[in-house]
Amino acid sequence: MIHLITADVLIKNGVDRIDGTILSSLTLTKESTTTKQKITVKDENAVMGLVYVKFSVDDEAIAKVVDENSDAIKELSEFIAVEKIETTHPAKVTINTKRAVNNNN
Repeated sequence: MIHLITADVLIKNGVDRIDGTILSSLTLTKESTTTKQKITVKDENAVMGLVYVKFSVDDEAIAKVVDENSDAIKELSEFIAVEKIETTHPAKVTINTKRAVNNNN
């Protein structure tokens, strides 16, 4: 938990990397969010009648149609529900240690 707070404070203050002599560096990654769609088929028989079929409803074909925003969405709209799922990935700190260097001086 402390590394999340540390990363957030450093990023908010404009720091994205710290280099050092013992540690190679600290690399900071900003918080990010991804969005997915969750498709719920309300009437499998109707969807399969529209040829989105494997041995059951072809979720991949429906997802492709939904992503492409094609005219096929209109024929599916009463049989499916599309839900956006958002995932937040918190800021983080990665500690990169120095690699041993052989000095022959």
